[in-house]
Amino acid sequence: MSVEQRARLACFADLLEYPGADLQERVRRLSSTFGPEPDVEGAVNALGGEPLARVQERYTTTFDLSPVCCPYVGYHLFGESFKRGALMSMLRQTYAAQAFTLPEWDLPDHLSAIVRFAAVCEDDELAREIAIDLIAPALRTMIAALDGGNPYGALLRALGATLEALFAAVPVGGTRDV
Repeated sequence: MSVEQRARLACFADLLEYPGADLQERVRRLSSTFGPEPDVEGAVNALGGEPLARVQERYTTTFDLSPVCCPYVGYHLFGESFKRGALMSMLRQTYAAQAFTLPEWDLPDHLSAIVRFAAVCEDDELAREIAIDLIAPALRTMIAALDGGNPYGALLRALGATLEALFAAVPVGGTRDV
């Protein structure tokens, strides 16, 4: 993966974390990294055009209060089951083997953590597997749960289009069985 491709994924990881005082900088970084791409422009306009408090409220209602759109990839794949626990254990081991430090504030299957790992992972095949087998199916579920006016829906669709371009993943409306 090129430096530019890694930067693109890192921008998504930044915006999938809880929005803070640096939200506008995160949005500007996404915009400047991608340029005029329609999927990304929708996310930039949706997130960059709102006051911070409104974006924080939307983040909370979208990801924290809506179980159908929680930001935990393992939940979308396995629900609250033993398999999710096994996935989190595998992710912790994978992160450690690649010298990736998981943020202390969250679980290893948080979407922002997994996307950030894919951005910095030196093993391109591993990053591709994670994108196709973990991120893409979770995105399908999350996007389907959001209405068209949700700014995070635009961000998730843009991430899906980016993954499709980078890894030949089929994150939205595709037919790949994962």
